[in-house]
Amino acid sequence: GRRQSPINVEPDKLLFDPFLRQIHLDKHKVSGMLHNTGQSLVFRVDKDTKNHVNISGGPLAYRYQFEEIYIHYGTENQQGSEHHIHGYSFPGEIQLYGFNKDLYHNMSEAQHKTQGIVGISLMVQIGDTPNPELRLITSSFDKVKFKGASTPIKHLSIRSLLPDTEQFMTYEGSTTHPGCWETTVWIILNKPIYITKHELYALRKLMQGSQEA
Repeated sequence: GRRQSPINVEPDKLLFDPFLRQIHLDKHKVSGMLHNTGQSLVFRVDKDTKNHVNISGGPLAYRYQFEEIYIHYGTENQQGSEHHIHGYSFPGEIQLYGFNKDLYHNMSEAQHKTQGIVGISLMVQIGDTPNPELRLITSSFDKVKFKGASTPIKHLSIRSLLPDTEQFMTYEGSTTHPGCWETTVWIILNKPIYITKHELYALRKLMQGSQEA
């Protein structure tokens, strides 16, 4: 379809919109489970969470409730991110997903509907000063080595995962994982977050197969 994601962003073709607001995320911390699906790592918020993290502002006309994180990576540094910037692929990409809580009840209802989902894309770059909040996730990699494995992660600040920038690119597209509903408002932040070489290596060592295989 016309709105399929991911895309290659061409910065010189972007239109500047002076009316876009800052993106706002609540500062509550959330707990959930980190799963190895065999294709990617996914963090999902506990269903009984009382204080959900709302995402608003930017291009969003509604409030979106944060639900999950997808971590995408490649076997080489040149191929990891799903979105490309000027044809350049980053070593990894972290996608935060939320559903439109003003109009819909949950993720599965929202992903079929107009403006149902927001995806915030963080490009991952190798660096010596890794994002401290990301450490909560990377330190659990050894517990999810095999497909089907999962481990709890407590008190994660989604807001602290975001790089320190107020600038972003936005377009309407689809989710990048199976289903690909064309109902996603994408927000791509213009600065990466950093992961160490060691953490990226640990991510690549995660097995695609199950432990019994």
